[in-house]
Amino acid sequence: MSKVSSRRGGFTLIELLVVIAIIAVLIGLLLPAVQSAREAARRISCVNNLKQLGLAMANYESANQSFPLGGFHGNGGGDPGWSPCNGRHEFSYLIALLPFFEQAPLYNAWNASIHFSFSQNTTVWGTQISALICPSDTGAYTMTGDLTSTPPNQGNLCNEAGGSCPNAVIFHSSYNGSAGTAFYIGRYTEPNCNAGYSAAVGRADGLTQFLQVATIGSITDGTSNTFWGGERSVTVTQKYDSPAGASDWTWWTSGNNGDTMSTALYPPNMFKKVNDGAAPGLGANVSIVYQGFHSLHPGGMNMGFVDGSVKFIKETINTMPYNPANGLPNGVVGDANGIPLYPVGVNKGVWQALSSRNGGEVVSADQL
Repeated sequence: MSKVSSRRGGFTLIELLVVIAIIAVLIGLLLPAVQSAREAARRISCVNNLKQLGLAMANYESANQSFPLGGFHGNGGGDPGWSPCNGRHEFSYLIALLPFFEQAPLYNAWNASIHFSFSQNTTVWGTQISALICPSDTGAYTMTGDLTSTPPNQGNLCNEAGGSCPNAVIFHSSYNGSAGTAFYIGRYTEPNCNAGYSAAVGRADGLTQFLQVATIGSITDGTSNTFWGGERSVTVTQKYDSPAGASDWTWWTSGNNGDTMSTALYPPNMFKKVNDGAAPGLGANVSIVYQGFHSLHPGGMNMGFVDGSVKFIKETINTMPYNPANGLPNGVVGDANGIPLYPVGVNKGVWQALSSRNGGEVVSADQL
């Protein structure tokens, strides 16, 4: 009679390690593909948000015969910190667009007769709107908390007489309007306060800018060659500034330059190109992360054009040569009021041309 073996079949240690190694290799090969698919989905969602906002811009123009103001000066509105020429500013173009992208109840809750940050407007600026956040911009889901705290950068919030908003929060936006080739007009530029105001107005060439409105007729470069706005990553601004400074920017209700308006003065994704040193604090020029356009999408960003289209603009797009030490285009200087002046006869680059509504440049699709 033959002897039956009681030994059970199984894997040796070497075989098990080989299997584990193969699984690890497969995971390593599949993970980038999964991450790429997820980013593609986030980018599609981001494009849809910009299309929705672009449609809102078009509908606003149809109803008002002009595009919304990027921001403006108030008349005090009971603000104890207000005085002529002191730079106080009022709400953003996004407030004006609310009824045009299915946010009419929020618009109706807004009190336009008072300062944008007063406690009576807490319901609005304390609301997070998904259409204003790019899913790739994870920092935009955070909030500025406890606006009654005392750092100077938060001193203009909820400080009206008797005002109080303990533990209130204010939310952000991933999408900024375009002020064109530079912030020629800002909250410290007023008709009765600056000798250079008229010259600044004459140079203002963006679609969404401080104190000035644009019309369809003023877009002589063509609606398909002019963007109304695009991505500005809250995550990037939070990385390159101190926590206190980062919390004081990118509020979606604020009409300040840098909060909800950006400029093509700086090339796209400029934060990748300057000699910035270690974060936080962009040693060369921290303002470029607030004032420029940028995103966390690989290789570029989505920009919304006046004709309603959304195009992915590569960060390698032709742009005016710049100084990597400070991010400013070569030859740009400031006038007596600090307003940037481009050298005469110098090509501003395709990037700058797309931001200008009336520069007279000719841009082909091959250049994008």
